[in-house]
Amino acid sequence: MRSPSARPRARHATRTDEAADGTLENHAAAMEHLIETSRAHGVGVDVPEFLKILLDSGIRRGSGNEGIASVVEVLKQPAMPDGA
Repeated sequence: MRSPSARPRARHATRTDEAADGTLENHAAAMEHLIETSRAHGVGVDVPEFLKILLDSGIRRGSGNEGIASVVEVLKQPAMPDGA
């Protein structure tokens, strides 16, 4: 039997395509669904709403087709007003 450290690495861990796990637009749509579903079931939405704000901010900055890692750029920049 192999030891846990001898397990092969996950295939996705070596991918270089930044958006391979979904774009900001994909994640924003999923987060919106999570927020709606959570509310419908009485589950708190503070964290999903915060993440949605970050995702929407990245989309407004023109990164909607980039991967989730592009949210780091949102955190580095001053806030943009809504609609900008």
